[in-house]
Amino acid sequence: MRVLDIFRTVVRILLGAMFILSAVLKLITIDTFETYVYSFHLMSFTLAEVAARCLIALEFVTGCFLLLKAQYRWAWWVATLMTAGFTLFLVYVVLFRNDANCHCFGDLIPIEPLHSIYKNIGILAALVFAYWQPQKRLSLCRDEETGKRPSFTADDYSKKFKLWLLGISGGIAVVVLFILFPPNAVYSWVYSDNDLVATNIYDKAYADSSFYLKLSDVEYRAGQDTVVFRSDTARLNMDSGSYVLAVVSSGCKYCRQSCDLVNNIFERNNLDSNKLKVLVWGTDESIAHFMKETKTWKYEFHQISPYLAIDLVYGNFPTFAFVRDGKVVDAFDYRGVNERKIVEFVK
Repeated sequence: MRVLDIFRTVVRILLGAMFILSAVLKLITIDTFETYVYSFHLMSFTLAEVAARCLIALEFVTGCFLLLKAQYRWAWWVATLMTAGFTLFLVYVVLFRNDANCHCFGDLIPIEPLHSIYKNIGILAALVFAYWQPQKRLSLCRDEETGKRPSFTADDYSKKFKLWLLGISGGIAVVVLFILFPPNAVYSWVYSDNDLVATNIYDKAYADSSFYLKLSDVEYRAGQDTVVFRSDTARLNMDSGSYVLAVVSSGCKYCRQSCDLVNNIFERNNLDSNKLKVLVWGTDESIAHFMKETKTWKYEFHQISPYLAIDLVYGNFPTFAFVRDGKVVDAFDYRGVNERKIVEFVK
């Protein structure tokens, strides 16, 4: 085998491993990735969950085929078109959005969209270089008449193997993405549990405003990239109408992810920002950081003690409650966020 063929083989293997790594890292932080897909407001959250999982599955299967050189031409074209499509998408992100992370490798390896464009250009160049792959020929037993050994390429004997590979890799992707990591709509349907709020504690805290402080004059200052506010005693008013009440900790990763998602649901469906109330515990600095990270400074925040928060939701953060005319009528956790239910309840 020539040296150039060896280099092409190494590049192909590295490309396959990279696609697999990208899929696995997205899967590890699937909640953030599907929220990022949803943040473009092109589809409902349920469709965004499915689209995110299909994209991860496509990356994983393509990486497996590149790595093992199975159906190589098809895998090469899929990888090339997918990378080119991602690059065009990133150009849009750079021009029209201010994203700090494109989520190409999930949250564990954050990459700015502009840097990811350069990365994708390098991947496209590597794909072009690795297009021509050497065919390994196998010599079997000699022909009795000619005395020559017949030779076969890998494609001559591996069709069944390729079909098995396609089925196994696709099956693994489906099981992991839709069963082990089910979409929220499936999770809330199978594992629904509404007994998440201690209503006796909620009723007492709701009636007595001394349990919490309202964060007033909340303002995001772009120059300093920070949120400022002041605190005062003010009653949480949900006496009339339907509201979503979030009980969160400012230092909780899942609270940030969930509030970011709920904020996107409110924005996409043009819901009244007054219909979302947030009870948060944490220091002033951490709460300001929470508002900035989740872009939720336009909603009504009330700061409560950690003891009240823990007693109120049995220590499960985040917890979201549907409140109608001041009374809790339903509740769900971060895996139970459902766009359709929120929109129907609020509207």
